[in-house]
Amino acid sequence: MKEVKVEIKKDPLAYKVHQLEGGSIATFDGWRIVPAGGGGNWTVVDTAPTGKENDFVLRVVIGTPSAQELDGIFTAGPQLVQQTYPMFRRAGDGRKCTFGGDEALIEDYAADIQGRSIKMRVAYIRKKDVAVAIAAIGTEDGHKEYGRALEIVAQSITFKESPPEPGLVGSWALEKYYSSGTGTSSQFSHSSSTVITIYPNATFTEQRNSSSSLNNNYGSTSAYVDGGNRGKVVKRGTLLTFHYDDGKVWNAEYRLDGGQGLWLNKSCWFRQ
Repeated sequence: MKEVKVEIKKDPLAYKVHQLEGGSIATFDGWRIVPAGGGGNWTVVDTAPTGKENDFVLRVVIGTPSAQELDGIFTAGPQLVQQTYPMFRRAGDGRKCTFGGDEALIEDYAADIQGRSIKMRVAYIRKKDVAVAIAAIGTEDGHKEYGRALEIVAQSITFKESPPEPGLVGSWALEKYYSSGTGTSSQFSHSSSTVITIYPNATFTEQRNSSSSLNNNYGSTSAYVDGGNRGKVVKRGTLLTFHYDDGKVWNAEYRLDGGQGLWLNKSCWFRQ
């Protein structure tokens, strides 16, 4: 009997769901992952099958907008997409749906780029205080082979909250000082102090003080400003999200340094 070799084709969408300290997300075997900008409260990442980047790309955008922006995600999201990709025209109406029980909206777009017909499908998802947008961009054949990647990633994304660890609880201060001018020229100085107090119940208060002074041949002037705010802090892994009562949101990667220092992004706050 003649032996027949059967080649088993690898699934182009073989993936793993990574369980991270702050949540989970799926990545695909053999796909490149490239940071694509972002900043502030937003992270943007592109992923595509290696060697097929011109046929299909998945862009994932994750962020924590202000309370007002989050409420308008299904209006502002499509507006931002049309501003970012003006060459695409909407194909049909958006469709409301859910991913993992979270409210979502899906839209389809089409464009002709350098003689090629390109499709784009975008999913906007609201996960509590987090906004997620996933855009699948590619050719007709690219969407046929890889289009399911959008739904796989959308279903896989989760965010896990945890209470502040004991080392975070307490008051932390950030001091800044700036001066310019010497001798008989105008001398300007500015100092500021910000104190954040984190409580065990995941609430926080913030107190800001700043003063400025100007000395010159005509005398001196000074100004002093203080203000306070409060809100709730959400911990996801090593990311702290400060939700202020006025709707403002601030994200900071944190690291405790010997119990007396707290790094928030690139600034070191000292325990009071």
